[in-house]
Amino acid sequence: YGATKVSVLNGGFKKWQKEAQATSTEETKATAAQFTAQTKPAIFASKDDVLAALNKPSVAIVDARSPAEYTGNDLRAKRGGHIPGAVNIDWTTLFTSDDAPVLKSPAELRKMYEDAGVTKDKEVFVYCQTHQRSSVTYLTLRLLGYDKVRGYDGSWLEWGNDPDVPIEK
Repeated sequence: YGATKVSVLNGGFKKWQKEAQATSTEETKATAAQFTAQTKPAIFASKDDVLAALNKPSVAIVDARSPAEYTGNDLRAKRGGHIPGAVNIDWTTLFTSDDAPVLKSPAELRKMYEDAGVTKDKEVFVYCQTHQRSSVTYLTLRLLGYDKVRGYDGSWLEWGNDPDVPIEK
């Protein structure tokens, strides 16, 4: 939304505490500032954008939901399944499995995506149920140097409830 000084704490507060980093219980005083949000339409995809991209070899669609949601066994919309041609890379697999998970190494992540056919030369659409989980996929791909990534913010909530769009199970 136009903020330029933004950071992500890889591993979150749990890792911060595990590393015995400084913490405080004192109240933080913030100075009021004026901020005007500016959306970047180029990073979002609509249902029509995804429909137009189906079956194009220059496009990869990544479903960041769980395997059960992907196959339709975990139903969270009127219809279950996935967008045709989408590959399932559960967003939780992007993290290490220790007690304070962090993103896996760039080499591991790159291999995971490339093995699934998600390569830098393709335009990549990412989605989940509501584009919350897939926003992590979006960030990860951008960190890996993918510059043609768009988040389908309507995600499965929109797609799975629309009887006029195709699905696969």
